[in-house]
Amino acid sequence: MRAFDSLLFTMLLLLLAFAPWPLGANRPWAWSALFLAASGLLALLGAAMALGRIRAGRLPATVLLAAGLLFAVVAWIVLQAGPSPWPELAHPIWTLLPSELAARPAIAIDPPSAYEALLRLLGPAALFAVGYAVGSHRTLAERFVQAVLALITVQALFAFVRIVLGWDELFGRYLPLQRISGSFVNPNHFAAYVNLGAVIAFVLLLDHARREADTPSLRAALGRILETAFQSRPLLAAALMACLLSIAASASRGGALALALTLLILLGASLRGARTALLLAALGLAAGLVGWALSAGGELLWERLLSLDPQSAFSPGTEGRLLAWSWILERIAERPWLGHGYGGFLSLFEHARDERFPTSGPWDYAHNTYLELAVELGLPAAAALALAVLLLHVPCLVAIRRGSTSPLPAIALGATLVQGLHALVDFGWQIPAVNVTWAALLGAAVGRSAITLQRRRRQNAAAGYERNDRPEVMVPRGGIEPPTP
Repeated sequence: MRAFDSLLFTMLLLLLAFAPWPLGANRPWAWSALFLAASGLLALLGAAMALGRIRAGRLPATVLLAAGLLFAVVAWIVLQAGPSPWPELAHPIWTLLPSELAARPAIAIDPPSAYEALLRLLGPAALFAVGYAVGSHRTLAERFVQAVLALITVQALFAFVRIVLGWDELFGRYLPLQRISGSFVNPNHFAAYVNLGAVIAFVLLLDHARREADTPSLRAALGRILETAFQSRPLLAAALMACLLSIAASASRGGALALALTLLILLGASLRGARTALLLAALGLAAGLVGWALSAGGELLWERLLSLDPQSAFSPGTEGRLLAWSWILERIAERPWLGHGYGGFLSLFEHARDERFPTSGPWDYAHNTYLELAVELGLPAAAALALAVLLLHVPCLVAIRRGSTSPLPAIALGATLVQGLHALVDFGWQIPAVNVTWAALLGAAVGRSAITLQRRRRQNAAAGYERNDRPEVMVPRGGIEPPTP
């Protein structure tokens, strides 16, 4: 059993190590290889479980419900991409084709893109399942989180290596060096990926600080936090500083603001119930680290934050986003229930663009993941997919409320929060390297939480049995116990 667990763990890490390097796996050959590898890992997991070589915790009810919702969304995507069962449901674009073409109208505007996007959705789902199996084992779960943090830190350091060596081309693609992007095409995608590492390092340091620096004295708390960060856990502190500095140097406004808000929420939630001195000391140290990152490498980020509409080759700016979102809302109103077809945003934009977009721009994505899902899937299916993601976090929340000692549930919640906030203004969450790493982390956290909750239920059941099994002592009406013979 240990051999199979170790094999699954190693193969999962190799897959996650590969994902960011070929331009964030955001190329057809890269994400196709990623999907095939994830499918192979899922098949290996299923075969090992069937043979009794791997054991995972029982799936919580909310995870089963989320799986059911995901299955329904997948079925809807297949229905969108296939021939429309009723002509009146087909997308209006099909009426523009010449009658002599033997086309079979579909609900989706671009059926091939719908199938491609479906594979990109199923890859993270497969890695969630593999991560769940890894998270069911405490030691493997701890090593997995540390290994993922190491992979992300290497990516952050590589971004600075490219600057020093002047590498402005990777995999045949020109990558400007004004804003660091590591092996990603877009600095915003790079920031979305490195944000995961910043969350992991921050939560792990908070976990150690809570145990080692919770004192009533502000000076003592600050001293112990500094000792914990830079003497007891120097590698964690170095990883956090590397991630913060690289995010500042990427000049990603959405990524930086999403991370700042996430770290603030995590700090308050993780130190809830701690002494005020520890909270103030941790807040001061976190603010100091953020300020250091901005001063050391965030000059361009600061300029972009102060500018209302900084357009660039990678960003349409604030005004462009607002125009696009208003246009998307109009398209949602046209087909609120059916949608225009999963993965078909680019085709829809090129078909229905108007005078608000006189020239071609970077609109292969909506720069808002939620609006893009709504316009592609329709409101019901988009809501079902969002609800499925939320339901996956319920075991993590319950485990934290019941006193879980593992930092994994908090890491998963922080990872989803930072990606969810960033997705309001960008699309880093839709990049394969980002979403597979996030999905594996979430799966490991849910697996660890499921084991924790099962153990607590067994302990409560045993405690209840012991209470019920004790012989009752008869007490007279007056409330005085009879003397013990």
